[in-house]
Amino acid sequence: MFREPTVWERYWWQIASIVTVLLIQAGLISVLLREHRRRQLAEVQLQHRMTELARVIRFSTAGELTTSIAHEINQPLGSILTNAETADAILQSSSPDIAELKDIVKDILRDDRARQRSHPEDEEPANKGTLRIEKSRLQRCSAGKPSNFFRLSPSHERSN
Repeated sequence: MFREPTVWERYWWQIASIVTVLLIQAGLISVLLREHRRRQLAEVQLQHRMTELARVIRFSTAGELTTSIAHEINQPLGSILTNAETADAILQSSSPDIAELKDIVKDILRDDRARQRSHPEDEEPANKGTLRIEKSRLQRCSAGKPSNFFRLSPSHERSN
């Protein structure tokens, strides 16, 4: 009549505890695996965004360099054009002021020498100086004159 208790009946709380611990561990492992996958995906996305950001920075830097080079080229050319227009206006007046023309040429040469001193690495003077004309001279000489544009050909001859 008496039967021996089964393993479950004898150790049910230990078995239940072990199963509970195993389920908790399995749940934690699955959460850790999911977080690991999410972290890997986030790292891949971060790398992609960093690559894209580096590309955008390169394009931005290239744009800034292009702007800087364009300014360095156009500023002296604009000054040369302004000096040429001023000299043309003086020459077309009824009594051209030769002293004023000499001052304009001296300004061109002085600015070119100053540029050569500030950029001694330039072997060839590609830009003939950073030219500046006083505001009063421009206002005085350009009042009421039509705008004339000059182009320098490779042989440095004057053409319209």
